[in-house]
Amino acid sequence: MSTLADIITIILFPVTLYQIITLQSRIQKAQRSMDQILQFKEYQIIRKILEVVFQNNKELIKIISYPQKKGVRKSTVFDMCRKIVESLNNCCVEIPSKYVDLMDTMHSCTKELQKYYLVFEEHSCLQEAQEYLYSCIKQLKMIDSNLLKEEIELIASSK
Repeated sequence: MSTLADIITIILFPVTLYQIITLQSRIQKAQRSMDQILQFKEYQIIRKILEVVFQNNKELIKIISYPQKKGVRKSTVFDMCRKIVESLNNCCVEIPSKYVDLMDTMHSCTKELQKYYLVFEEHSCLQEAQEYLYSCIKQLKMIDSNLLKEEIELIASSK
């Protein structure tokens, strides 16, 4: 009986080994798929934030031009600044935590805008805020580009 069990073990060992290897490759494929999904989700978040920052930049350009126009109330300008600050704060919440520099730049922009409508009312604060927004746009475009390259590489390697 012992030899029969040994023979069956020898015969079934390659089958078991094949099943383990197959299971391992399926797990690796599933892991790559999950990585792709997470990366795509991160890409979507960055694209959404980029659109919001572009819109905020347009609004800030309007705000900067208002002092040259007659009939524009300070309260209107301050409300627009508050909306940009709120929008940027929401973006900071959504940004993946690995983008610390981007969050810092957005935070600096919000500080400048808050200085403008809470304390100073100096035009230079708006220009500083705009510089920070431009920096945010630049960083977001670089992140966007890198994520797109990584996505392409991931797709190419999965085939």
